[in-house]
Amino acid sequence: MENPMGSAPMSAHEKARLQALSNYRIIDADTGLLELSRLAAYICDLPVALISLIDADRLWFRCRVGLDILQTPRQASFCDRTIRQTEMLEVEDADKDPRFRENPLVKHRPHIRFYAGVPLITPDGYALGTLCVMAFEPHKLTSSQRHALQTLATQVMANLELLRTSEELKRANGQVEQEHVRKARFLANMSHGFSAPISGLTSALQQLESESQSGNARQHIRDALQASRHLTQIVDDIFDYSRIESNDLQLDCRPMELDNLLRKLAALLSSQVGDKPLDLWFDIDPDVPELLIADELRLSQVLLHLGENAVKFTEHGRVVIKLSNLGREKDRIKLHFEVIDTGIGISPEQQHRVFEAFRQADGMISKRFGGTGLGLAISRELVDMMGGELEFKSEYGLGARFYFTLNLALPQEDSATEEASDAEPPSPKILIVSKSEVGRRIISNLSHTLGWNTYLATSGASALSVCEQESQIDAILIDTPTLTRQDRSLWEHLDSLPIEQRPVCIGFSRRYNPQSGQAELPDAELTKPIVPSILAERFNQIAQARQVGPDAIPVLNDPLQADSPLAGVRLLLVEDNRVNATVATLLLETEGAQVIWKRNGEEAYRFFTDEAEPVDIVLMDLEMPVMDGFSATENIRHDRQWDQIPIVALGIKSSEEIRSRCLDAGMQDCLDKPFDSTKLVHTILGQLKKK
Repeated sequence: MENPMGSAPMSAHEKARLQALSNYRIIDADTGLLELSRLAAYICDLPVALISLIDADRLWFRCRVGLDILQTPRQASFCDRTIRQTEMLEVEDADKDPRFRENPLVKHRPHIRFYAGVPLITPDGYALGTLCVMAFEPHKLTSSQRHALQTLATQVMANLELLRTSEELKRANGQVEQEHVRKARFLANMSHGFSAPISGLTSALQQLESESQSGNARQHIRDALQASRHLTQIVDDIFDYSRIESNDLQLDCRPMELDNLLRKLAALLSSQVGDKPLDLWFDIDPDVPELLIADELRLSQVLLHLGENAVKFTEHGRVVIKLSNLGREKDRIKLHFEVIDTGIGISPEQQHRVFEAFRQADGMISKRFGGTGLGLAISRELVDMMGGELEFKSEYGLGARFYFTLNLALPQEDSATEEASDAEPPSPKILIVSKSEVGRRIISNLSHTLGWNTYLATSGASALSVCEQESQIDAILIDTPTLTRQDRSLWEHLDSLPIEQRPVCIGFSRRYNPQSGQAELPDAELTKPIVPSILAERFNQIAQARQVGPDAIPVLNDPLQADSPLAGVRLLLVEDNRVNATVATLLLETEGAQVIWKRNGEEAYRFFTDEAEPVDIVLMDLEMPVMDGFSATENIRHDRQWDQIPIVALGIKSSEEIRSRCLDAGMQDCLDKPFDSTKLVHTILGQLKKK
């Protein structure tokens, strides 16, 4: 029987619960938790949101929004009642509820009337505290608000778990060598547990960010999204580093297309630039072959780590990823990779710390830019595994250059010299317009890679001069900051030409802007960095359309930045986790896809045998009840009529062994969870392009 103050009976496991609370060593406030509290207040449209933790006799608030109180007695508190159950507690009017009307926060200032709280439960089943929202008037949450609050509570607990685990890892790093294997196994299990809630929250936040929001609310969502992505990076970095330390990471070298690697890097790095006045460039030697034998996943991981690092520490100027051919002998080639930035650089006294694990150049860097301090350490180890050595040169305040050289094998068919065909059409004449000398050189190299002849101009006036002197310019490639509406003479000249004689105009911008204010030009707008194959596709599409007539000329934009890049795509999603499936479906439908959801491999296989209309692509989770993704794929591939349908695996930090099993089962690719929308869309488009 409850006492007059409303306290529920004490749990028989209270001693163990208090020990669990102590194990988390929760001391300082955390930015990610604070943003989750703000997001809870915003989603529920309430003035107060708290993350509370409960010890033997008091309730204290780890993060507070809208309430200045640091702690209250545990007795008769809302949160004490909440942790004694597994479901959300919602009190619509505390003044009329006999359990809480004597609560000091209800009876006196601030006069709480409404409360809704979700218990924060550890993986072992102990409730540490709550994520709760409050109001000073009676209230009731909607069903979607209750669901969102429960999802956020899961993420709060994942954040607390990650903070605890990170501290354990730092202490374990000084132990003897035999502890590495135990740590790697522990982190593998940890990564799997964290990835599902982080993935769901990240995708949900991306969807919220895309919707119209007020200024303050939109900033809170962006902050929470950044915190969620930061958690993902921490999990990935710690997991990869632990595998390297325990020698559990092996290379998987096979034929790869350089263009595929560049497309992935372009999609991921361009999203990191944000509003910075920063140019991203791919500077590729024209004689770098398209086909190589390498571990594409690990090579792209190194370049992505170095590229993200460069973007992070560069506020303006440029970041260049450069590939140079240092020589070729029979079936091998020596390639030099560089990532060059114009950022803050590294001081001489800090340069010896750059590659140390869990370290950044100094404490101020860590506080300002965040990160685990593992990215460069992981990159150095991966480059070493690939047979190279990651080095750098930097002058403080003048940027940095990270570089390495790899001796890579070439596929057999690429070793032979191909004879040029006499029937090849003449090379297009391309006019490159950029006020940047670096930009002109890089775009020229890119054009030579495609076999194009180039002319250079530094302004609209000099571009007009070239157009008047040359009989036929096939395309004008415009670095968009170079030209403005004041360049009327160039526009008027191009407008005066018959449509069949007018050059194809393609602009390059720092970020996607379909309304760039360039009058009727350009015909297509692409986001930097420029990928040769995407440029060639755009040029050919416009040139071919002009052969049909002016009404057939498309207005083309960056395929990864279009409003509905997956429009018309019919997709089968096989995922046993309902929350992940719901979020993924919302994300994919927002991008234009038609999504069909099945809960396990058996349902997916039955879909293929029973459904008359096939799908364009399948996203297949690997770990599912009834029938897993491997078995489902093998069953589907037994029927040759389904051979051409791409199947992409969805796995939690898939190892080389898992990826090899995916390919053996008949899958085309393996995408790690959690994934962001850009990477998911890019993977789908890449597979559909190969069909």
